[in-house]
Amino acid sequence: MRRCKAIASGGEDAIALRGIYAGVREFLFRQTTSAAFKEALAGGRYAGSLREMASRSIAEIRKAAASYDRQVATHAEKIANPEQALADWNKMSRMEQRGLLQKWQRDMERNANLRDVMKDLARMKQSAICTGSRIPGNCP
Repeated sequence: MRRCKAIASGGEDAIALRGIYAGVREFLFRQTTSAAFKEALAGGRYAGSLREMASRSIAEIRKAAASYDRQVATHAEKIANPEQALADWNKMSRMEQRGLLQKWQRDMERNANLRDVMKDLARMKQSAICTGSRIPGNCP
């Protein structure tokens, strides 16, 4: 009973409990977020997109993720069937074809990473883990 009162009043046990909760939250964060999201949080690639979208609503962030997902599918289709994507595909040199396939692959990877950043951001905002300085912007 005394222990419950100490936690409720903000005593040492409450501080320890908050520390445990923060540790669990940090562990879950590390386990459930994409590498692209972690890199963006650290100020690396996609940090600008993360900053820009962090203040947006969850619905807008999910819409952006869906748009990136469509772009991934579009590029995957182009890579699988380049003849359908370009009418003059067979007229191109092998080097031009290879260059275009590599470009589509890079575009697909970039869009997939941005999709992952948006999905992770939406999930973090939804679960209200974004409190504090970890994610810029306000939580809903």
